Amino acid sequence: MPLSNPVFNAKTDVFTGTFSWDGKTWHLREAFYPLNNVYTYNNGGYQYTEYSSGIKSAAMTTVPEPNTLILLGTGLLWIGKRLRSL
Repeated sequence: MPLSNPVFNAKTDVFTGTFSWDGKTWHLREAFYPLNNVYTYNNGGYQYTEYSSGIKSAAMTTVPEPNTLILLGTGLLWIGKRLRSL
């Protein structure tokens, strides 16, 4: 099941996305701790650096987060205002 609208915000370390399953749209949100482990090693003459972190919190729900609802409400109000002025 592919994610739609996957977004990772590097400033806040938050990943969000949506997917459809069982006839419902699910909203996924994961917050990560800042990168804290750095591993550097050499393999075959190439140097590799890996960064790691952990998940601070994760949530999955069929109700969108409040910011999405606010944007939807604002858009609907604008459309209603526009239709009334015609």
